[in-house]
Amino acid sequence: MKATEVTQSNFDKSQILKELLKSEWHEDCKQLFGELQFAFVGFMLGESMTCFEHWKKLVMMVCSADEASRSESAMYLEFIRIIFDMINGVAMFYGQLKQLPDDFFADALTGNSFLKVALQNLYEFLADPATDPKLRKRSEKLFKLLKDQFKFEPNRETELSR
Repeated sequence: MKATEVTQSNFDKSQILKELLKSEWHEDCKQLFGELQFAFVGFMLGESMTCFEHWKKLVMMVCSADEASRSESAMYLEFIRIIFDMINGVAMFYGQLKQLPDDFFADALTGNSFLKVALQNLYEFLADPATDPKLRKRSEKLFKLLKDQFKFEPNRETELSR
């Protein structure tokens, strides 16, 4: 791998996501999302920090894959649906993010948490005018729910409703 490719992969996790989808999940994003949910359940119910770290890495990877957010809009539509359902509490065990305290994003200890950074990355990618209109609309609903539920608003230097 060339130096420029290494640098690029540190900023945009799209290539890593694509390689892992192929090698680990047989190009099936549902397997990736199942693993993401399983890792969270292992953390919440089993109190496993290993599961938490795995869940964190998966969320960061998906939310940091700029190019993939444009080229794999169906996958991101599904990802946002899963996150949305988790927040609403209709997914298994009332959803992953619903389990977090209401002040999770505002709390001084967790205010700069990986999840806040990941969701900010996702917001910036989806604010791109080249993003699929259906994906932009669904992401607007997700960020409205995050604002209503957790009082989390991403840095709005770029607006989704351009």
